[in-house]
Amino acid sequence: MVKLIHGFGFHDDLYESLPEKCHCVSSGSASAPSELYFTVEPSDTIAVRDGPVLLNCSAKGPSIPVYEWRRDESRVQFIGDVRRSILNNGSLFISQVHHTRNERPDEGSYQCAASFKDIGTIVSKSAKLQIANLPRFDEQPQDMTVYPGQTAYFPCSIQGHPLADITWYKDDRFLRLEKERMSLLPSGALEIQQVKSSDSGTYKCNASNIERHRISSSGTLTVSLDYAEVSKLSAPQFIALPRSNFVVESHSITLDCAANGNPTPKITWLKDGATIDLQEGSDGRHRIIGAGSLMINPAREGDDGTYMCRAENHVDSVDTSATLEIQVPPRFVKKPKTVYAYEKEDVVLECEVYGKPEPKVHWLKNGDAIIQSEYFKLVNGYNLRVLGLVRSDAGVYQCFATNPAGAIQATAQLLLLQPGDQTHSKDMPTAPVDVKAVIVSTRFVTLSWTQPVKTHGEIIAYSVYYKENTSTRERVLNTTRLRLEEINIQGLQPSTKYQFRVVAYNEHGPGISSEEITVETQSEVHVPSAPKNLKAVALSPVSIHVSWDLPESSAHEPIQKYKLFYMEEGTSEEREVSTAETSHTLRGLRKFTDYNFWVVAFNANGQGLNSEEITVKTLSDLPSDTPQNVTIEASSSSTVIYDGALRQKEPNKVIMGYIN
Repeated sequence: MVKLIHGFGFHDDLYESLPEKCHCVSSGSASAPSELYFTVEPSDTIAVRDGPVLLNCSAKGPSIPVYEWRRDESRVQFIGDVRRSILNNGSLFISQVHHTRNERPDEGSYQCAASFKDIGTIVSKSAKLQIANLPRFDEQPQDMTVYPGQTAYFPCSIQGHPLADITWYKDDRFLRLEKERMSLLPSGALEIQQVKSSDSGTYKCNASNIERHRISSSGTLTVSLDYAEVSKLSAPQFIALPRSNFVVESHSITLDCAANGNPTPKITWLKDGATIDLQEGSDGRHRIIGAGSLMINPAREGDDGTYMCRAENHVDSVDTSATLEIQVPPRFVKKPKTVYAYEKEDVVLECEVYGKPEPKVHWLKNGDAIIQSEYFKLVNGYNLRVLGLVRSDAGVYQCFATNPAGAIQATAQLLLLQPGDQTHSKDMPTAPVDVKAVIVSTRFVTLSWTQPVKTHGEIIAYSVYYKENTSTRERVLNTTRLRLEEINIQGLQPSTKYQFRVVAYNEHGPGISSEEITVETQSEVHVPSAPKNLKAVALSPVSIHVSWDLPESSAHEPIQKYKLFYMEEGTSEEREVSTAETSHTLRGLRKFTDYNFWVVAFNANGQGLNSEEITVKTLSDLPSDTPQNVTIEASSSSTVIYDGALRQKEPNKVIMGYIN
């Protein structure tokens, strides 16, 4: 049987905020489990080149843990390393971060592992160590001309780690923003409303973080005083456009938008075609900043969609759109729980997660990645199924879920119980007899047997144990059907030896095991797949050249020959030719006639699949007779008309025209 030990019983929302804990016990013990958990896990960190950095980690359990660190899934070696060391609490300290154009030994993804004697190992979430940088600008100010009362917009975009602080300069002097008219948008852009003549000048942005600072190129703002133009009505024109973007749930996002026109355009925002309510009394998460940019704070999962900025005045209305993706960090819907089981049983460790994009799930056992195999399988993309338990399967298991928005991990333990007294009393069944394989195929075996000589009551079930000859991991299938003494074992491998044994059950429990029998599954027979790319080209009125490519499955067994089948369209007479080549020219065909072709490959195992069928017509021949009953009629002083019909002896030619 499998017993699930349900952990703490906290409400899910509360449990999410607590340290991940594992109620664990040593292998084979049925005592109360101990707790293994991280009190501190490393977090994403940005370090300065040649400066120190500390990645925190600390774990608790019934004994003092032994720590190790992993960088990009490889163990960090500390012997002889004067720069890197593990502190007593488990944290990783790097005294001087190395980072050059050609060497980046410290940057990467780090995990802390804590091992507890006689129990197992737990591994922390990944934390990125990045080196501070400030690359070149993505967008810089551009020259622009506006009229008094309009809006000016200067972009300033740069991707730095950490994010850069943006300040603005006008005519090489620090610009103090007038709160009523000027806005520094979250994108870094400078927006000036109700432009005045005094706003004319050159504008630059300064981006700075702990690594360095950069000055952008300049953009000149010209305030035109052409009053004849100012008074003209004009349709809205965008000077700032929203960009498709993504944001992590609970963070803020701003979609820039601004427009000029006469009269001054009104900015309206729509989401998926519906107007966004920005009035008082709404949820308060949406508001306009600057002339018309939309800020969403905090972003929620339902905020993803298409956002449209509409600028309209009495002259016209213009729209521009951008898509917004909301990323949701992974969270547990169901966490793995400690499982107790006996050897040879199958168990499932549950781990259900949610996030956007869908999180990727992987499992660790005692700190090592679990590779999917015949005995370790992911079920429904998340749950881990372990088949045919052996003693070495006991240990600490961790479910990790990651997506671009974050990572989580949860820990549980698989514990194998000690088997009870194996001495069989007089009430137990004796061993089943005459165990044999009645059907042996490539991927399944059907076993039959005879019930024990001494049943000591009614036989209520049988367990069939099986394993590969070279494996120590035994699987079990139970049968309680009306016909108890037969079972079909599927999912086997071709050309593989398996050992089978049978145990009978009565109301008192399991009896004595039968003797093992060894059965070898059959070899898988591979016949060729269909030849590919069948082509045919008419060479003359009586010949067609046919070619094809090797079948995809020809690697299993070499192709011995091909049979090319063909028949005239509209007849049932099928003809064939054999060849060892991948092309053949057919001769002696009927002129100007449609032929159907298909080809089949053969190997040592027999005939393969038919190729696709194609149809090709032989070419037309020369006319076989002269025109008959020719008449001549004058149509003008310089033109005559010939009229005649060609009587052909063979109706397999196309008359294209006549020559005088």
